[in-house]
Amino acid sequence: MNRIRKISSVLMTAVFVTALCAAMLIFIFSKKDDVSYYENRSLADLPEFTWDGALDGSLFEELGSYVKDHAPARDGFLAATTWTDINVLRRPVVNDIYLGDGVLLPYFPHEEIDTVEIAEKAADAADRFYERVRLAESFGGEYYFVAMPCQYTCYADKYPSYLNNRDEYLTAARDAFLGELAERGVTTLDAGELYGTMGRPDYFTSTVDHHFGIMGAYETYKAMLSLHMEKTGDVLDVLEEDEFEVESLPNKYVGSRLRKIFGMWESDEKLGIIVPKDDVPYTRYNNGYNVASTVVTLPESEEDDVLYTAYMGGDIAHTVIDTGRDELPTVLIYGESFTNAIETFAWHGFNEMHSLDLRYAEEGAYEALIEEVKPDIVICIRDYSVLLETEGYGH
Repeated sequence: MNRIRKISSVLMTAVFVTALCAAMLIFIFSKKDDVSYYENRSLADLPEFTWDGALDGSLFEELGSYVKDHAPARDGFLAATTWTDINVLRRPVVNDIYLGDGVLLPYFPHEEIDTVEIAEKAADAADRFYERVRLAESFGGEYYFVAMPCQYTCYADKYPSYLNNRDEYLTAARDAFLGELAERGVTTLDAGELYGTMGRPDYFTSTVDHHFGIMGAYETYKAMLSLHMEKTGDVLDVLEEDEFEVESLPNKYVGSRLRKIFGMWESDEKLGIIVPKDDVPYTRYNNGYNVASTVVTLPESEEDDVLYTAYMGGDIAHTVIDTGRDELPTVLIYGESFTNAIETFAWHGFNEMHSLDLRYAEEGAYEALIEEVKPDIVICIRDYSVLLETEGYGH
């Protein structure tokens, strides 16, 4: 009997060790993703061994993050947990997303508002920012700054009283930063005020994504070109509403908020695109390379999901749309992903449209482009949440 037990114990140990080794080999040699599709973030990289990291413990913390991010069947486990949180436990906040009344909104912990600190950061950010304003103006360009309301700002009243909607902080940050720009003589457009004067229409922003909707992009575009014409007396070829059609893609629109909860929320929102009736030929370049002349990346079939990255094919360091009409002005639009939707149609009235995403461009790309192209109009678009950022966002 003891012999049988000993053999059974050895076999069980062998099976366990074999399974453990197999799991480790699968983990080590399996293909690793760089980005989490559903979480919309970069996954941890395998850390390099250093004695300093081993001694202070940071190496093992980074290794733990790597293993957690790349564990087999991770997405399946997270999806199951998300489904349970939504349908069984009925949590109001799942994966840092508040499942509100007809809208998905980000969760924010409580924060103390330090107006003195906000004022100091606003002044610092404006000083750094103004260097780019002066450079553009030194080459004859007219410069405009557009402050975009965050999606959760537009739906601040949808938050319950026990959750932080960041309205107090964002209002203070916006007022302080735009005030600093005004003192420096920078022409600004607050698209949040535009949204308010329009009566806060539902189409301005998205219920499932942190960006605005296509008509919110259009209204912002029209307002900023009107601002230029009022300031300079120039006449621009503005795309009017009777000159385009809005098409709603039939695909399921999985916005950034919806992705974080694995698409487990009913929404009938569709991604809209603006299609000008007048077909203007153009050539497109991405980072200096001639690419397919398209401004919207369509899914392969109607059954595939569509993301905000359909606009301009996502975030690209430097894009040029060249229409070959030298009699028209050249525009540079820069900022972050909020520019993408506008860029799909803003090129229509210009000789060239350059767009820069300084998160991905090489250092000095803005300065080099201004000196080379000397754009007639320069427009920076930033959302409220990053107005005071000075690193990695183009100030």
